[in-house]
Amino acid sequence: MNLCPTPALDVGLVHDILESVDCNVQVYSAAGYQALTGPASPLPPALTALLTIYVALLGYRMLFAVEGTRLSQAPLIALKIGAILALTLNWSIFQTLVFNVSAQAPLEIGRVISRPMAMDGRRLAEDPIRGLQTTYDELSADAADLQRKAALTAPAGQGVVLGGNEAATVADLRHAAAALLFSTVGILAMAFIATGVLTAIGPVFIALFLFEATGGFFVGWVRALVSAILIPMVCWIGTSVLLVVLEPRIALLAQQRAAHAINLRAASAASDIVLIFAAAQSALIVAVLIIGEGFRLRRHATTAETAPVVAREVRSTVETVEARSRAEALASSLRRSSSTYARDYVAAAPAGPAGPGESEAGRGAETMPRAARLGETYRRRTTVRDRGRVGASA
Repeated sequence: MNLCPTPALDVGLVHDILESVDCNVQVYSAAGYQALTGPASPLPPALTALLTIYVALLGYRMLFAVEGTRLSQAPLIALKIGAILALTLNWSIFQTLVFNVSAQAPLEIGRVISRPMAMDGRRLAEDPIRGLQTTYDELSADAADLQRKAALTAPAGQGVVLGGNEAATVADLRHAAAALLFSTVGILAMAFIATGVLTAIGPVFIALFLFEATGGFFVGWVRALVSAILIPMVCWIGTSVLLVVLEPRIALLAQQRAAHAINLRAASAASDIVLIFAAAQSALIVAVLIIGEGFRLRRHATTAETAPVVAREVRSTVETVEARSRAEALASSLRRSSSTYARDYVAAAPAGPAGPGESEAGRGAETMPRAARLGETYRRRTTVRDRGRVGASA
């Protein structure tokens, strides 16, 4: 706790929450990583045992070519082992590649994307943290001003009684202030906590990437970390858009509050805009979670997995060839039968002219031997059992 200074009391609620959560989460994430990978932790001995088993299984598979393992895969395997050892046992590498990227990159990208929104004199969007604090204070002050105005106009000895429209407006302003706080500061703080916890336990899941059976845990950890990284970025951009839309209305409400003449319709419109953007932030979180689920790790299929596919392809090819062979054999038989019929017809036709009362076609039909049709020459083989049946019937 001494590493993170206590924020000043006049910085505001928004700055106080974000500063405290961000600082403490980063400090304890780094301390958790160092404790997990330190000499008193069981992770280094467990990682050594896992590497021993992995190298033994890898040597066995290469020696006997199990599941298509080849020596050409050795450089990639060595690179994989080196990356796992570097990320699980070296804090400086892990801090540069994982910790700093997850903690600082989202907000930096959000600032770059939302920077054009701060142009044209948009003061609230220049510093979204300060803009959130100003907007939250204004909504709360407007609700308090309406409440105080009703107290001043109430008869002596009676409680504060608000009209229907005033009561609804005060409730809307308070709900809008709470929704603004939870949909912006709350989401950012939640993302900071999730990122810190995931990075602190990262070495455990990185070590599980050694084996294919436990690689799914590593993939799930990466998906969760990607979602936790993207949430602050989209929340920062959505907050900047909200501040740009709200700035003229907040300025108008501040002028009306100074004149003690807050317009109820303007206050309700500002409250509705805040509630709409709060719903949009929830939809963005769901979209980010869906994007995080899209992470896939390419996995080489083993021989045992590809064997059924290869067998199906070979079977389909053989069936296609057999079907084509049967069709070609049928077409050849038809052509051969047709050519044989024509040859026999020409050879059997008499050479002399037809006699009186005898037509050429009739004489040809009488003297021409009929060619065997397709299938007529087939004879089923007679077995010993068939011969016995024929003898018994005779």
